Amino acid sequence: MNVLTSLDVLIGLIVIFLVVSLACTVINEWIDALLHTRAQQLRNSISQMLSSSNDSSLGQKFHTHPLVQALERDTNVWGIYKRRDKPTYISNRNFRQVLFDVLNKLVADHPINFDGTLEEIEQSLNALPDSDLKTRLLSILNEVKVTVQDASKRVEAFQKAIDQWFDESMERTSDWYKRRVQLWTFLSGISFCTLLNIDTLTISQYLWQNPEARQAYLQAANSIISNASTDSLKKELAGKDSTQQRQSENRHIVG
Repeated sequence: MNVLTSLDVLIGLIVIFLVVSLACTVINEWIDALLHTRAQQLRNSISQMLSSSNDSSLGQKFHTHPLVQALERDTNVWGIYKRRDKPTYISNRNFRQVLFDVLNKLVADHPINFDGTLEEIEQSLNALPDSDLKTRLLSILNEVKVTVQDASKRVEAFQKAIDQWFDESMERTSDWYKRRVQLWTFLSGISFCTLLNIDTLTISQYLWQNPEARQAYLQAANSIISNASTDSLKKELAGKDSTQQRQSENRHIVG
């Protein structure tokens, strides 16, 4: 009997702290959306990639590019007011395209032909003003010259290397953002428990002494498991239906 009671108390505690953790997650998402944290971090990371410590003009030109501004969207904040949200995601292809446009505006008299030969690109990059970005691009280009022997594939390899440079930077940014979210979730959880006076020992004692309360939390746990199983089943069935539909379409095409 004591074993079953202990198990019921444990389930009750799990339900309580699951609800608290979900509440903390929702609150953090609201704060993140309100403060534009994700968008601001993306903006800062790209600016660091493009700008020198004493010159932020390249980063500013990147973010004011029409292709980047086209990714912005109007958001209705809680039905109170509208605001213009900065993008929270930029593909490596868009990054490369905007980067090339920004660089070409620096040398408008002699535009860089990024579809030309690697030697032409190198000559044009050398004509750019000295900057950390110029050094980085020339470093990428020289690495391509060493690793890719086929001259016809070097330009494509150079473009892919720039994409990889961007992806690696965004991966570091994502890792930093995840650590920050984890920290804020932990701190908000502590604050939440303190404000609501969530005492594990007191709750355990209460559940141990009240069978009705234990039963209520068991029902809540069953409801959570049932809803999770239903959602999982719906996703699985939807996936099977879409697969069968594609197979049927393929048979019609073949026929």
